[in-house]
Amino acid sequence: MTALVLIPGIVGASGSDLGYLQAISVGIGFLIGGIWLLALITNSQESHFRYDRRSWIRWAIPPAIFFIAMAAMGSPIPRTVRFDVSEPALQQSASQIKSDTGYGPRWVGLYEFYDIRVDGPIRFFDVTLPSDYSGRCSFVYAPQQTADFDSWINGSWNVQSLGDSWWYGCDTRSYGD
Repeated sequence: MTALVLIPGIVGASGSDLGYLQAISVGIGFLIGGIWLLALITNSQESHFRYDRRSWIRWAIPPAIFFIAMAAMGSPIPRTVRFDVSEPALQQSASQIKSDTGYGPRWVGLYEFYDIRVDGPIRFFDVTLPSDYSGRCSFVYAPQQTADFDSWINGSWNVQSLGDSWWYGCDTRSYGD
């Protein structure tokens, strides 16, 4: 049960568009942990903590799963795996898109994009739309350095290189002002 609850959290940790899954998963994980702790205390009062090794292992598995899942959620591994699995589809999509003709929402690989924009050789795959509290986040395919790309990197975006002409960044400007 613990693993089933935390798997969506690990999936949620793989991208900004699924962050709500991570929050719900951790909340339910803490609820299960509270129930587990209450059961351990109740059971321990009856047995005075006299468990054989097999019983201790059985009682240790749920918290171990929880802490391993929390470590995975806090690491870049889910995001890296999701991008690596999606990269061939992203690469194919970037090469097929020729002009800015309004691509709109669509799935490419394991990502849902709200828009795909073209600026010369650069392709912006928008994962989020600007809101009152945050800017737009995008995967960017830039096969060559251009002045537009340099201004994107040096502007108000926090940018991370994903290798092989791929970048990820979010606009750090507040849109609620």
